[in-house]
Amino acid sequence: MPNSFSQTTRLTDPASNQAFEFETWLIIDRDERPDLIEKLMAGKLHTVTSPHSGDELGEVDAPLLVFQPNHTPPLFFSPAPQTASEQDEQQAIGLIGQLRQVLGTHWQDTWLQNRLPVMPRALAPEALDDFDQAMRKLQQAMQNQQQPNNDSAAGINAIIQELQQPPRDARDMPRHVELCHRALELLPKQGNERLWAALQVELGNASAQNPLRDRAQNLEDAIAAYQQALTVITQIAMPVEWAQTLNNLANAYCYRIRGDRAQNLEDAIAAYQQALTVMTQTAMPVDWAGTMMNLAIAYYSRIRGGSGAEPRGRHSRLPASPHRQDAGRHARRLGANAEQPGECLPKAHPWGSGAEPRGRHCRLPASPHRQDPDRHARRLGGHDDEPGERLL
Repeated sequence: MPNSFSQTTRLTDPASNQAFEFETWLIIDRDERPDLIEKLMAGKLHTVTSPHSGDELGEVDAPLLVFQPNHTPPLFFSPAPQTASEQDEQQAIGLIGQLRQVLGTHWQDTWLQNRLPVMPRALAPEALDDFDQAMRKLQQAMQNQQQPNNDSAAGINAIIQELQQPPRDARDMPRHVELCHRALELLPKQGNERLWAALQVELGNASAQNPLRDRAQNLEDAIAAYQQALTVITQIAMPVEWAQTLNNLANAYCYRIRGDRAQNLEDAIAAYQQALTVMTQTAMPVDWAGTMMNLAIAYYSRIRGGSGAEPRGRHSRLPASPHRQDAGRHARRLGANAEQPGECLPKAHPWGSGAEPRGRHCRLPASPHRQDPDRHARRLGGHDDEPGERLL
């Protein structure tokens, strides 16, 4: 049985809408798989390339354990770039358990006597050549890193706590817009990608619901925020959040006032279609049905591609949602997980009247500064875990 270990992920090429499988490597035995070591050295180990279009679709956000018993150190762990420290430790324990089970009596406890070295992905190629040099670079980078001001950290935490309070109605949306802007001014994107993206999604939702200011500008702000969020929320790393954000973006394009109306509808249709590559009838039937309804309405309003019905203007209303819920549904806590299917479903809705865009908020971490400055320099202890569990 090989020491190297992978899991297969089913993905969809957005260009061709065709599904394919990608093998995500989580453990590499350096002597056993030099081909994978070459990919790691080139920074391409977890890069997804579509077999249909040949396009690079992004990076799988996956951890990696490198096993090199004839080198020093014999093991090192490279965390997934966008996971929290608690997840990193759990994944490291799981991978150690997997390798321990495969090696059986060949496993040596002395490999972990100084605990498990951790190396960020950007330095992993250098660590393969000279681990000590890579560690010195990491320590130097941490020393040079500007630490967040305590007042800024406290300010961001206070803003997150306020954003987690359910707004009474659309009148609270201007305050939400203000809070999101303040938090994004204090929070650097680098090192806080998930929280930064969640704030961008919340800013988009609040801007689209904002009853004040110019309606056209509010929608432009919503579109810009969703597009910013999608620079972090990718189909590979966060497929469900990616589909939901695309749904919100499509809704915004449907009701966009500025720009060419025909092109806005084309952009909306394209975004709905991309979202449906994840929101499938089998995996997410309620979300799929709602998004299909939105797509159908966009096609009904379509200007290009045939003599469709008269295009909808800014004050036109879409049919009422078949899953209408109470007014506070979309004012629930940021970060709360939806347990019932369809609770966070983006639905066709009269944004022209200032009503809320439908969509699930990205989960906000409990604290934007959940990690120590030297998080990637720490050494994790090795522990047994259940072998064979899914690690992603």
